[in-house]
Amino acid sequence: MIEPNYYHNKGTDVIKMIELLRGEQAAKDFCVGNVLKYAIRYDKKNGVEDLKKAQTYINRLIILEGEENERRNNS
Repeated sequence: MIEPNYYHNKGTDVIKMIELLRGEQAAKDFCVGNVLKYAIRYDKKNGVEDLKKAQTYINRLIILEGEENERRNNS
């Protein structure tokens, strides 16, 4: 997983921080935006590294979707 230290603020994951401050949909939108960014530019900029970054955001989106589905099923 590509997750440099600068994506964290005092130990809090940036995506988790967005979710806490702006809600789950904002966190999902952030992930989708980054998937698009890295997937669109991969062949012009960083190649496979950008594809791995896109994959990281897809994985986070899957986790967010799973958490939402779990909450719905428990309601």
